[in-house]
Amino acid sequence: MKYLVPAAAFAAILAVVPVSATPAPAPAAQNNATSNDALVAKVKEQIASDTEFKDSQIDVNAVGGDVTLTGVASSAAVRMKIFDKTKATEGVTKVVNKVTVAKAKK
Repeated sequence: MKYLVPAAAFAAILAVVPVSATPAPAPAAQNNATSNDALVAKVKEQIASDTEFKDSQIDVNAVGGDVTLTGVASSAAVRMKIFDKTKATEGVTKVVNKVTVAKAKK
């Protein structure tokens, strides 16, 4: 009878503790994805609002407040203006500018 008490106690604990094969995603991770998407949308809106950037093809990625720009700008001046506009966007803490400049047309 000595062994029945611990076994019964162990069985009772297992019955109370839920077991899940896959943990639910953390709410913070979902909020971060939402805020990253919102920041990307905000930066894209800033870029799209300037007609000078219409000939540039820029992709935006955000993780936290860090924004990475990739793509092709129509000129070096436009590349810098896109960087400056992105940096000035609310919520952006860092900009990694991987935008290249289009080759001049002959």
